Amino acid sequence: MSGANGGREFNLRRKNKNAPRVGHSTVDSLQPANRQLMYPHLVPFDSQLVEARLALGMIGSDEMPALAWDALEAGLDGPSIRRLAALIKPSGWEIDQIIPAFMTEAGMKSISRQEASIRLARQLAHRILCEGLDPLTYSRDFEALWIRADYPTAIQEVGSLDDQKTVAKYMGQSEAELREYARSVLLALVATSGPKI
Repeated sequence: MSGANGGREFNLRRKNKNAPRVGHSTVDSLQPANRQLMYPHLVPFDSQLVEARLALGMIGSDEMPALAWDALEAGLDGPSIRRLAALIKPSGWEIDQIIPAFMTEAGMKSISRQEASIRLARQLAHRILCEGLDPLTYSRDFEALWIRADYPTAIQEVGSLDDQKTVAKYMGQSEAELREYARSVLLALVATSGPKI
């Protein structure tokens, strides 16, 4: 999941501090703590993660101008990037007219929903492991990605972690055992071949 920064996320610093933050209004299933985790605000624009979020419909029309500002701040430029950055409360139709050229100017391409879900799941897993966070806290977020991408088998294990909580409780497993299992699943995910994160 790497792009310009080699490891994530969109730079949500912008000229207009009142502009909506990318990803916060459209990913209703994500809890606030995980929104902050998946979409930190002080890192450079990452084209591969933007590709993934666009593929999964995780960036709303009203958030696209802020994304264009992030691209400009990352040193990307072009007529469509500037046009998008200048829009105020754009309609879906306006975005549809600009987005193909915007993606080309930003060096991005269209990817499948499955590839997009893998990128985002690996990125989230990487951050959880690196920051020593409790993987069980974010099981619903992996599930949301899995569902949004129509249940790809590549992220089935992390996507079904929340179900495993119920099974583990029924089977008499301790939370510590389940947490260790969840960590092993995340480690396996980030070790799989694919773009670096």
